[in-house]
Amino acid sequence: MDRSNPLEIIISFEAILIFMGLTAYASQQTKTVTREALAVGEPQTVSRIRVLGALSLYLDFIIMALSVLSILGDNSEPRGLALG
Repeated sequence: MDRSNPLEIIISFEAILIFMGLTAYASQQTKTVTREALAVGEPQTVSRIRVLGALSLYLDFIIMALSVLSILGDNSEPRGLALG
């Protein structure tokens, strides 16, 4: 099994750390903005904030999962579709 080269592993770990921070920031930001919208009394805005916050967290988790797969992945096969 051919492992990722050291530079790819370092970049993947950095990506994981960066997106862990972004995930924590996004969840806190969503919580803060939701509280502010509730204080003003805008339920429509609250639901939109929650949807956008969930989307942001979802994308952060996908990127972290891809980074983990990059670390653990097997790079012996070329990527992409084989033509012919």
